Amino acid sequence: MTTTSPIGVAFLSAVRHASSYLPVLLSMPDVEVRAIGEERDAPAWAHEDARILGRANDVPVTDNIESLLARDDIQMIVVCSEPVRHARLAMAALDAGKHVVVDKPFATTLDDATALLQTVEVAPGRFTMMHRLFSPQIARARAAIDAGSVGLPLSLDLEWIASDGLSGEAVERPEFVTDMALSGGGEIMNFLTYPVMTLRHLTGAEVMSLYAEAGSFFFDQHKGAGVEDFGVLSLQMENGIVATITVGRVPQAPSHAAVHSTLRVIGSHGHLTIDESQPVLDIWQRKERRGIRIGGDAGQLAVRDVLRTFVEDIRERRTPLVTASDGWATIAAIDAAYRSIQARQPVEVWSLKEVAPERHETGESDASRN
Repeated sequence: MTTTSPIGVAFLSAVRHASSYLPVLLSMPDVEVRAIGEERDAPAWAHEDARILGRANDVPVTDNIESLLARDDIQMIVVCSEPVRHARLAMAALDAGKHVVVDKPFATTLDDATALLQTVEVAPGRFTMMHRLFSPQIARARAAIDAGSVGLPLSLDLEWIASDGLSGEAVERPEFVTDMALSGGGEIMNFLTYPVMTLRHLTGAEVMSLYAEAGSFFFDQHKGAGVEDFGVLSLQMENGIVATITVGRVPQAPSHAAVHSTLRVIGSHGHLTIDESQPVLDIWQRKERRGIRIGGDAGQLAVRDVLRTFVEDIRERRTPLVTASDGWATIAAIDAAYRSIQARQPVEVWSLKEVAPERHETGESDASRN
């Protein structure tokens, strides 16, 4: 009987979402979490967060990132820093030959996103980012669309709205959303990844242009920092598809869950709606309405399946569902949203061909090496 050696995992920083991801990895029999690392020059609070998480879970903590990345018994890195360090830490791990999962957002600038994408394309390790495409509701919606239940998707409306302010229960530290030096933006930077990724996943189309309006409507912390807490976007996608996204944080979203996440797809032959906080998928067709019950907390299930599936991707040497190209596309949309807000008019979403023409001409992709 043959046995498979466990995959050794380490965290690079543990200040954001690490306390949610670590228990999932610890529960997996074919994984061993072997270290939590933090950069020597990181703030004292970042080192304290690492020590607290390490003590609570009996995981060693180190500030020697170079030594950690050189270890042969660590194959996979999970980047859980504040957003502005995501790209840099992920690139360091990839350069060391590790497989990498980076928390959202993929990066906080288009330059960083492009650098990370280019690093992924030449690195030997596999790469993915945290996403919600494995949530049961989104997975079922994709299956229904693929089965032709609504025909060709023509119009999509998505809402991603978090409840409450930036308390310790909602965000580890308010600065991770409001301090530009740590967050890179407000709630659009914090949340827009999810609806943009959902749009692209369900339609197979890219966002071509968008118009965004946003402001600080509800919370003094956002207003004082000069970042948005709420925004509305209108998008034009390939193949004539149109979409709207409402995203942000409000005192109370229309949901019992922490996040109100809904989607409506109007197709050429039918209509589909999902609500991730209410486990049901509804499909309307001519003379028929069908409600499909789906169980489980969408966010928790998505996190679990991203990590579990990525471990399988590593073992089976296959391309993850979400690649660096997908991550880059989310940052291109976020970048366009902020440009549109500043210009007060619609803007084009830049493509890789425009930002990195040399990469486009080579025809390279992060799937080509798998």
